[in-house]
This record gives sequence, C-alpha cells and structure tokens, in this order.
Amino acid sequence: MPKNNNSNFIICVDSREQRPYLFPDHLVQQTALPAGDYSIKGFETQIAIERKQAEEIYGNFGHGRERFMKECEKLAGYERCAIVIENDLERLVNPPDYTYKKYKMKLKRSHVIGTLAKLIGEFGIPVIFASGRREANEITYAILKQYYKCKRLGREIAEPYVFQEGTGDG
Repeated sequence: MPKNNNSNFIICVDSREQRPYLFPDHLVQQTALPAGDYSIKGFETQIAIERKQAEEIYGNFGHGRERFMKECEKLAGYERCAIVIENDLERLVNPPDYTYKKYKMKLKRSHVIGTLAKLIGEFGIPVIFASGRREANEITYAILKQYYKCKRLGREIAEPYVFQEGTGDG
C-alpha cells in the first residue's frame, strides 16, 4: 500500500472498478461504493466521481442507458459528483460502431449530445472530458483533494447554481 505522504484522507475505489487509477503516495482503500468509482473515506455518500472510458460510455448511452441513468440519479443526490470521461468531446460526439453481444451498434451524434445535455441539464452532474487516462486520473485526484480540503477547513460547499425563471437571471 502506498505511503500517506502529506495527505490526510483515504481515497476509496469501488471494488467493481476493473482498472483503478493509481494514486502514488496516497492511501487507497477498495470498497463497495454506493455510487461512482472514487470517493473519500467518511464522505462516501457525499462525493463520488464516476470514471468512464470512451468505449464504455457508448454502451452507457446506448443499450445500457436505463441502468446508467439510475446510477446518475444516485449521483445527483450527492453534495458533489462528476463524470470524468477519458475522451475529448469531439471524438465522443462522433461515435464509432461498437459491438453489444454479437450485434454491431451505432449511436447517432444527436443521441450522444442529448444524453450529455440530460446529465448536465436535468441531473446537474458536471461532465469532464480528459484527453486520456492519465489526465482523467489527475483530474479525479484534484477534485477529491479539493473537496476534502474544503471539508477539513470547514468551508461551505457551494450549491450548484440553478437558473430560475422570473428572478432576473439571464
């Protein structure tokens, strides 16, 4: 297990995560998280990061959409959550064919964009695009570290801003 070097929180990694990120010089604990793939020990129902590989997200947006949306409903109830996608937006919205069971599948660009809009607009879940696994790993760690820092210092975690009609916004 890595040493705990200048960090006083433990990163929780969901036990179902097949290729977990590495957090050198940081304590990591595998556990069954209620939602998401990464969290902080003691805050497992307050912060969660869901990691998605490019290939995986097409299945989540296609044949596995119903299950994925249920997972997103759980995430939306957290104080902080995010979906980190190991792909850039341009490649994601131009999906290649993918195989589900023995069938070739193709998602339309409009379907991918509509699903992203639902995640952000309806569930209020930030979607972060990383150019690859390494960058996604760094972003995940930075979010967890910042959240823990705010909690440790007793700072209020700001509520996400929601536009309300008739308030003079916009």
